Amino acid sequence: MIATRYKISESEAERSYDTMTGIFTSDGAINMKKVRGYLTLLREERPIPEELDVEKLVNFSMLPSARELKGKSS
Repeated sequence: MIATRYKISESEAERSYDTMTGIFTSDGAINMKKVRGYLTLLREERPIPEELDVEKLVNFSMLPSARELKGKSS
């Protein structure tokens, strides 16, 4: 899917997938420190505003809320 969507080679798509999944912590959360690090690297290749809030790059709207999770564990 990555190779087709972004018109890149299969090997580049595999490396991209590995990079993106490497952002997750062992419990599946997103490591914002790593996201900031990747943005720093990207800034070497293209203009990305310094004031860009990395938290706005991540959409948690599809995840259950803490309240929903707490109710399921009861």
